[in-house]
Amino acid sequence: MKKREFYKLLNKILVKHGKDSKRIDVSLIPSLTDEERSNMVYFIVRKRWAIVKELIPEGFDYSWLHCMSYMDETTNKAGYTLIHNSENAPR
Repeated sequence: MKKREFYKLLNKILVKHGKDSKRIDVSLIPSLTDEERSNMVYFIVRKRWAIVKELIPEGFDYSWLHCMSYMDETTNKAGYTLIHNSENAPR
């Protein structure tokens, strides 16, 4: 997946929040196909970013995520449950 494709899919699940910002709307995530969601997860892992748990499709290979060191799960201030590696741990 290329950067342009990723951001095109991301914009499908973003909603306005405040004056100049946007947030992921978790209720819009099921509108994406499982293939689109898994491709987004692969892109996020390649960039070493934290993953919104609801974005991971059912049946996704969690053992692969663990091999990529995505073993930690936390909830951030915005209320998202994130799967991340130790690099992205909240401080």
